[in-house]
Amino acid sequence: MLNPVCDEVGNAHFPQEDLDGIESYIEQIHAYDPDGQRFRYAIARGKGKRREQSLPQSLTIINIRVFAEAMERLADYLGNIESWFDHLLDTKCEMDRDYGNGC
Repeated sequence: MLNPVCDEVGNAHFPQEDLDGIESYIEQIHAYDPDGQRFRYAIARGKGKRREQSLPQSLTIINIRVFAEAMERLADYLGNIESWFDHLLDTKCEMDRDYGNGC
């Protein structure tokens, strides 16, 4: 949805490699943590409320530094996109007010 917005407001498209990277990060995290709880807790409630190990035993090594750096880059990138959208919305509201349409 980002590039159609870029077209609408006359901005350059987001680089495809950036969009592919975002998608890859999210898919990798989702594969191990589909409910957003697995990396937070060692023990999770499974079906029928029984307790089970959060992450699969096949995931034996997590380099926390690499993981944290990647997540920080992702969060920064997404935060910048959010700021860009906020700026676009603020600009639209200002234009609407200037023309008496409200926001």
